[in-house]
Amino acid sequence: MTPEEETQIRLEVACLQYVQEPNEDALAFIVKQPVKTLQLVETLQEHAIAREDDTRGNAFMLLSKAAAARELNENEVSCLIKFFSSRLSEKYNVLPVVLEALTHLVGCKEDIPMATVAMLLSELFAEVDTQSFSRATRYSVYQLVQTLLQKHLITVLEEGSFLGGYLNLIDGEQDPENLALVFSITVTVLQHFNIGPMKEIVFEAVSCYYPIDYTPPTDQEEGRVVTGEELKGKLNNCFKASASLSSLAIPFLVDKFGTSLLQTRLDSCVTLKACLMSYGVLCSPEHLTLVWNTLKTEIFGGLNENLRSRCQDVISAIFWVLTLPNVKNKDLDPALFFDTVFEYCKTKLSYSEDRYIGAVGAVFVAVVRSSGIASGLVAEKVLGWLVDNLLEAQENPLPYLEVLVTLLGQMRCEPARATAALPHIPFASVQKALLQMLPTDNNDQVSATMRGLHELLEFSIDSDKEEPELDLAEVVTAVHAQLGTKPNPSGLDLLTVLSRTHPELVNKLLLQQLLEKYESGESQLATCQMLSRLLVGPLLIEHAPRVLKQFTLKGDHSAIALITNALQYQESREAIKFCREFIFYQLLNYFKLVTTTGKFQGGDIEPALKAFNDFVSALFKNNLDNSPFELGVVVEMLSESAAMNVFNTEASDNQKKMMMIMASIVEYTLHREHSFDISTLLPGAINQLNETTDTLTVDHTSKLIGIIVNRGPEGSREKSLEVVLGALENEPTMNHYNQVTLLVRLVQATTQLGLGSDRVIPLFLSTLSAPKTHALTAAKCHVILEPIFKGTRVLLHKQKFLRSLVPLVTPLIESSDLTDATRCSVVRGIGSLLSSLPESLLSTEGSSLSPIIFSSLSPTTTDCQGLRVVQFLLKSVPSAATMHLDTLVPQLLTVSKDSPTVEVRVEGLKTLESVCSEVHFTHVHLHRARVVRGIREVLADGKRVVRSAASRTLDKWIMLEP
Repeated sequence: MTPEEETQIRLEVACLQYVQEPNEDALAFIVKQPVKTLQLVETLQEHAIAREDDTRGNAFMLLSKAAAARELNENEVSCLIKFFSSRLSEKYNVLPVVLEALTHLVGCKEDIPMATVAMLLSELFAEVDTQSFSRATRYSVYQLVQTLLQKHLITVLEEGSFLGGYLNLIDGEQDPENLALVFSITVTVLQHFNIGPMKEIVFEAVSCYYPIDYTPPTDQEEGRVVTGEELKGKLNNCFKASASLSSLAIPFLVDKFGTSLLQTRLDSCVTLKACLMSYGVLCSPEHLTLVWNTLKTEIFGGLNENLRSRCQDVISAIFWVLTLPNVKNKDLDPALFFDTVFEYCKTKLSYSEDRYIGAVGAVFVAVVRSSGIASGLVAEKVLGWLVDNLLEAQENPLPYLEVLVTLLGQMRCEPARATAALPHIPFASVQKALLQMLPTDNNDQVSATMRGLHELLEFSIDSDKEEPELDLAEVVTAVHAQLGTKPNPSGLDLLTVLSRTHPELVNKLLLQQLLEKYESGESQLATCQMLSRLLVGPLLIEHAPRVLKQFTLKGDHSAIALITNALQYQESREAIKFCREFIFYQLLNYFKLVTTTGKFQGGDIEPALKAFNDFVSALFKNNLDNSPFELGVVVEMLSESAAMNVFNTEASDNQKKMMMIMASIVEYTLHREHSFDISTLLPGAINQLNETTDTLTVDHTSKLIGIIVNRGPEGSREKSLEVVLGALENEPTMNHYNQVTLLVRLVQATTQLGLGSDRVIPLFLSTLSAPKTHALTAAKCHVILEPIFKGTRVLLHKQKFLRSLVPLVTPLIESSDLTDATRCSVVRGIGSLLSSLPESLLSTEGSSLSPIIFSSLSPTTTDCQGLRVVQFLLKSVPSAATMHLDTLVPQLLTVSKDSPTVEVRVEGLKTLESVCSEVHFTHVHLHRARVVRGIREVLADGKRVVRSAASRTLDKWIMLEP
């Protein structure tokens, strides 16, 4: 027997085995055989014509998988396509295998002969009655067609029968997932095929699905996530894919808009807009007119705002088409079409019904949004007419005013619109009409007028004319008269723009009057609000001393608030650099007087404290290049105040504000190197901690002390640390909460610097062991231990610290005095220690800490972080876990079943998985029965995520092997 004959016999035996019972071993053997693919086809020929469906199906499956695993040449691909194409008449469970094979084959080569593709399409269209098969099989048919179009589009275009055959394939499809694929294929067909002779048939195949009303069922199979919106989008893509459909699609959609169903009307607007913008200049004038005549009824007579908005989008699309640069059709003249729309709007308003003005505004806004050319048309033809109507509407001008202002805003919001509209804006008449709306008590009318003047001013700034378009003096006078009685946000915004663009005019006409009013105390609120908008840029430099003088003379804290508000504007951030020295000395000298006497000649000290804090915060935030000057003044003032009675315990509210101010100022300023010794602040701050019991004051004071120790100059850090450590070590008089809070801040500060570990660590241990402070310290354990061990870089120190800590932690966890949260904090703290230990220490220290951590596990006290500590121990020190499995396993089962938190139950199950994978089989298998019983109870948990985790963990324990 020759080697070739022997190989053939082995091949036949392997093929027979696979056909009888498919298995991967037989497949792998067949793929490795040195035989040609066509030889394999001949070998399987007998099985491919067997009477049994399963035999034929397995034979085709084997051939398909073998072909997929090999590198095929063009001839082999063509022969296989012919072979499988001849089997497209197969039914039921065999056809899916044939379709899968063909999809792979047509996708693996891009140069398949045209005759082969034609033969495949002919067999597909003749033999496959798509709708008689299952959903999945139909999907496979569509996938084959999609692959043919993606890989062999030019070849398929030559096949004249494709379009009719494809329409027959998809006819009657109703499955949502299949339709999503069909719509995607149909877009390709519409974009590349000449559908002219079959236009009506193609449109009928697409439009029969419109509109789509589909909501996925709640029990939808996993992986099938087609939504109604996705189907709508894909169907819309079909409608807009080819301009050849325009003569059918637009009337069809207009007809759908006329139905009584709101959702159908909304959907038709969306599709109409998409179609118009896709068809572009190929839209006919008759169709655009038809769309406008249909929509105008809804805009002027409808009640649904959402539908009106969609109609606006369609009108914008109409004028976008009309103003396209390559429009050659004279009937698509945008000016003529706009005249038709404009005349209809004027006719509606002639009925003197105010309700129509909103609809007219909606139409014009839609036109403006479409393009720059359309924006110019509205500016040229509508603004003057609208101004005339505004002046005539004496009883109720607000609706016309709102439309005018909205149009100006829409024209200016895009450069192309603004450029086209600017030459046509009648500045003088619009300004006259707007100013006639003032003064008034109607706040809505004031806001609209101010917004209109703002838009007009911005247009005037953009104008290239030498002479200003507006009479600014008249505008400033009218705005001042209105805002002097009742401030308005839109009016204040207008003042900001005026001050930025015309500072000389504002200074001459308005600012001097306002400053005189402010100094006299007249209309204080309105005056301050206007000044805060006008004092920007150079005007702030010029007038800040005059404003702050009121604070010095009268104790008027509104002066500080006024300057603080001015700092928020970009122009002021540069200007304040030039006047801050005066501001600081003027302000801080007076503040020292206030804080040392506790009195405020203008009234209560609290507004002054708040204003000062806001001012300093704004100043430092807006200037990144702070010089040491301000810091020196601040530190000098604060240290003097701290030594006096600013920390008076009788004024607790002022204490809080003072400490917040001190902490924020020091934090703002210490981000740069400087030479000031701010440790002078410490005595007053420590004295504060000795006296106060207010937790907010304690927190801010401790924060300030931590900032000083951590971020002070190099020479003062050790000195500051010495002062704080002395206050904590030498029988402190402060209460226990204050001690622990300060200790936490001190640990965070010193460990970052690498200072004081030899004294801070013993201090922590002593507070942890003291009866009066152990509970408070344990509650902060995780906050303290992590920075200590990250900062303690010497291995000997870590080991020594651990050996001192373990005897203290054990009774703490077992103590009934601690809360559940405190026990969690201790376990998390120990975990941070263990994660920083080298392997040489983990084996010894981990063994001593493991039983403490394991015994602390319980449903009420354990959190996810504590369970991750257990997982770390299991991975790093499995020998320690081995000795305590009798404790660990029951505790983990209880946590996984009874913890009130879903996340903790899931983490407990993950930890049980770690036990199974990290601890040796000889120890774990003794607990398998108990764990399996316990996890089966968790399978009844009410949360799916817990049940899923329990299922995975159960599989691990059941499949446990040595």
